Amino acid sequence: MGKLAKAHASRPSEDGRDDLEILHPERTLSVGGREVTVREYGFLEGLRLASAAQPLVDALAAAALADPNGQLGLDAVTTVLSASPEALIACVARAADVEPAWVEALDDADGQLLLLTWWLVNSGFFVRRVLRAVALAQASRAAGPTSTPTSSPEAIALNDSGTTPPAS
Repeated sequence: MGKLAKAHASRPSEDGRDDLEILHPERTLSVGGREVTVREYGFLEGLRLASAAQPLVDALAAAALADPNGQLGLDAVTTVLSASPEALIACVARAADVEPAWVEALDDADGQLLLLTWWLVNSGFFVRRVLRAVALAQASRAAGPTSTPTSSPEAIALNDSGTTPPAS
């Protein structure tokens, strides 16, 4: 009975009560004595944040490629994310509309709470980019090395032997 109740609770409601939650998953919580709303990045905001988030995406993709099952648990994710603290703090601060210095000053308990809430709300942003990076890496590996390097028109012109009539 407990398993059934949990399974049912994780499914969307049929009357649409959780539609807004699915479309805009945001969480409001008290962190460091401050009421903070952690929101999901919008499309344009995601484009603007892409370069700041790239070190996190690269590290997550590398970890996923290194895992034999291509999967990362929450512990692995937090370990990977903590390897790029500047990028992480910028991304967290942006989602919570707070100053990066405020995030840096949090104690461990509040920092972990904010980090986990941020990941809950914005993991999709990163997972989509990591999946794309992993797919590109796997496709590149599957294709293998090219048999011959491509020659540029300049290189071809410099190597003209003079025995072949010029193209007209």
